[in-house]
Amino acid sequence: MQDDPGSSGPDPRRTGSWPPPDRRELLALAGVLVVATALRFAFLPTRGEFDLDQGHDMLVLRDLVTAGIVPLLGPPTSVGAGHHGAAWYYLLAPAALLNAASDPVPVVALLAALGVAAVALTWWLARSIGGPVAGIMAALVLAGSATSIQASTFIWNPSPMAAASALAFAAARKAWRDRAPAWWLLAGVGAMLTVQLHWLGGLIVPPLAALWLADVIRAGRGAAGRSRGRRRVILAGLGATGILAAGYLPLAVHEVTSGFSESRLILDYLAGGGEGATLDPLSRIVVSLLRAVGWPLAGPLVDAPAATFCAFILVAGIVTWRLVRGRGDERAMVAWLGGSVAFASAALGLFIASASVVTPLPTDHYHAWLDPLVASLVGVGVAALVLVARSREGSGVRRAAAAAATAGIVVAILAWDVAHVPPAVSPRGDWTAARAAADRIIAATPTGRIGFITLPAFKGADAYGYPLTVSGRPPADPATAATVVVLCEDLWIPDCGGPAEARALEAVGGLGAFDLAASLQPAPGRTMTILTRR
Repeated sequence: MQDDPGSSGPDPRRTGSWPPPDRRELLALAGVLVVATALRFAFLPTRGEFDLDQGHDMLVLRDLVTAGIVPLLGPPTSVGAGHHGAAWYYLLAPAALLNAASDPVPVVALLAALGVAAVALTWWLARSIGGPVAGIMAALVLAGSATSIQASTFIWNPSPMAAASALAFAAARKAWRDRAPAWWLLAGVGAMLTVQLHWLGGLIVPPLAALWLADVIRAGRGAAGRSRGRRRVILAGLGATGILAAGYLPLAVHEVTSGFSESRLILDYLAGGGEGATLDPLSRIVVSLLRAVGWPLAGPLVDAPAATFCAFILVAGIVTWRLVRGRGDERAMVAWLGGSVAFASAALGLFIASASVVTPLPTDHYHAWLDPLVASLVGVGVAALVLVARSREGSGVRRAAAAAATAGIVVAILAWDVAHVPPAVSPRGDWTAARAAADRIIAATPTGRIGFITLPAFKGADAYGYPLTVSGRPPADPATAATVVVLCEDLWIPDCGGPAEARALEAVGGLGAFDLAASLQPAPGRTMTILTRR
């Protein structure tokens, strides 16, 4: 791989014009993609968690592909103030159609494929900035990232955000570097998907808009073709905006036909003050930055605070170094990527309280779309170190230090990834466990209706309602059901396994109206009590 621009000709780091990939680079990329594929496609039925959100999404997809019920809204937000975009379901529909959404494995396979695509797109983005070594290193970072692997095997709307944002940034970079405005349309597609997958993905728009505005200004310089060039960039930007807006057409139809119910939910949430902040503004920004940078490299902040801090120091050091020592195109693009990470992290820290709260509940997905940017910055930094190590200029000590730093970064990242490969079976309960629990419920009630009571009440039973529906036994009202299943989660309820269930049954006839058919743990921290009515 020719990463050293050499002494003759313009420096690609200044111009952004790198030679096409050679055979060695393509072989290296193929190797990384094979690793990424193996890590994501292994254990598809069991590696990803299968709970309420996954069951709910599979039920929506089943209605879409079997009954033609087209969703106009996406999954509900965690704060209950509206929904994400319906494009999430449209994206998964082709996979669900393969088996009429009778089990989630084809859908998970599609997400795994999108995870591999994110690795390839990240290579494209990083290579266009820092050259072959930057591209391979960035792809390697994302290929082995435990959080990226987990997202690729988990039916959850933020999961494909890395692929969508990598597409948006790589296409925008292509439009800028090659002065090819048509690529802004593809950037618009990536941005639209990012925003649809999670409403906080809307933070992708300002960084893309900033580069597009710079493109407009640049296109207006010079006498020859100034007016025409600027017009083309402006029209491409308007086209990208139209694509972004088109993603909201299902929501617009819903609002018109429902009396603007979604808008009212959001307004009520904002009128109630949103989420209460628990830290001062500066602390919230720091925590958010640590999370955003550490997520693809070290995992959740709550699980690995020291590794997260090291990851932050590494990325911050690379950005600072390349802003000071870089030149031309490389420095501009590092400023763009680094500024995008900083902007999004600060916005999340200041305005989304849960993004800066250390909790075992998932919050790091708020910034999953930043993963390709973080990986690309690491790739650019490693490529610059390689160039120093191979340079014929400077002292031998400097070259040796650069080589040692390169080896240290690569070995540390690979060692961490190997030690943190997600387990073959989800520790929070997988699809096969949910299906086995549903079979146990059916065995206890060969005939008659089945109803669920969930503790706490806001935790639905779709993880088991989905396989029951596929089996032809959709859940019914527990007040009249022949079998009542009480689901209790000890994360929220302290006395699961007896007292909590007895209290819950009072609303449907009391404990004395039922016989205990079975009690089991379908997933860690979850108790399922199956009772048949006398």
